[in-house]
Amino acid sequence: MRRLAPVRYAISGESLMIPNHKHRYQFIALSDCRTYRTSLRQLEEINARNSKVFHLYANLRDKQQTYLDYRHKLLSLNNQDKYDFVFDKYPDLRSYVKHHELARFMGISSELLRRLLRDHDC
Repeated sequence: MRRLAPVRYAISGESLMIPNHKHRYQFIALSDCRTYRTSLRQLEEINARNSKVFHLYANLRDKQQTYLDYRHKLLSLNNQDKYDFVFDKYPDLRSYVKHHELARFMGISSELLRRLLRDHDC
């Protein structure tokens, strides 16, 4: 069975860091966005001229770690608790993400997601 690449969704106003090396991640923007590409070395060079840039880099790293912690917690929950965990944070996610992609993000089957959605929509 082919292992699916992890998907990382970005919502409006959210910053994220993408590895600057070969990887299998998929990044999907859920709204219009701007993309800037830079390396850690370039950030360090810019920071040498303007020390406020390091704050930007530290902020990006903190946000990335927050996302990784969220993702780890999501995948460690039992399947019944994943619905509330995801939709408390991202209530409009269903309007942006296809059903099967959402199930994959949550680490559950499409059928289980259908049941959870049905049970919560009642």
